[in-house]
Amino acid sequence: MLEPRPFGRFVRLTFRSPVKLGGRHALGTHLPDIFLSVARRVSGLARWQGLDVHMDWHTCRTMADLLPCEQDLVAESWVRFSKAQGGMAIPMFGLRGTVDFERPPPLAIALLLLGESCHAGGGVAHGLGRYSLS
Repeated sequence: MLEPRPFGRFVRLTFRSPVKLGGRHALGTHLPDIFLSVARRVSGLARWQGLDVHMDWHTCRTMADLLPCEQDLVAESWVRFSKAQGGMAIPMFGLRGTVDFERPPPLAIALLLLGESCHAGGGVAHGLGRYSLS
């Protein structure tokens, strides 16, 4: 159960591990796309639990395009090694830092709160996309 939390004018998202957002913008630098990422992840996880999540994808996309934010992010890159592929080196990348969303609507806050638990972006199985809100 999501517990409502009081937020002020801004909601700050702080990445605890690098986030890798794909999608419509180079290197996932359009951080409002995190709403689409979390919505896809929640929808996908719900199917594994036999649940059906009805997401308004048009609203999520519009929110991602229009929600104002300030970001202070740095790109990180590293190499991980795949034991399953004989120790093959796999380059990884992501963004770390903070994003401040100004007056996000209730849907945005709900998605961000869900993302705190299930994380966002690509590579979550490797520990990417973990964040906290304040």
